[in-house]
Amino acid sequence: MDRSASASLNSEFDEMLSWRKTPDSKKNALFDLLIMGRNIPEGSKLKADSDHFLGCMALHESTPDFLLKKLSALNDPLIDEVIASR
Repeated sequence: MDRSASASLNSEFDEMLSWRKTPDSKKNALFDLLIMGRNIPEGSKLKADSDHFLGCMALHESTPDFLLKKLSALNDPLIDEVIASR
């Protein structure tokens, strides 16, 4: 089946949600959920997604120090490399 798609940037989209605007308590709750996702068996998409988003969290400039410490404590090579690159 052939499919075609197109996309365009909506410059008028007023994003209400952002990592920067998210309260620290909710950032911490998201961290906890992603940690639970890491407990899923190796090779699952959910585990891979959790690892990916923890890496994004480590990279983002608006991630608070207390979460960077928790991320660092995971001793994950990718997350450690991301934190070191900040």
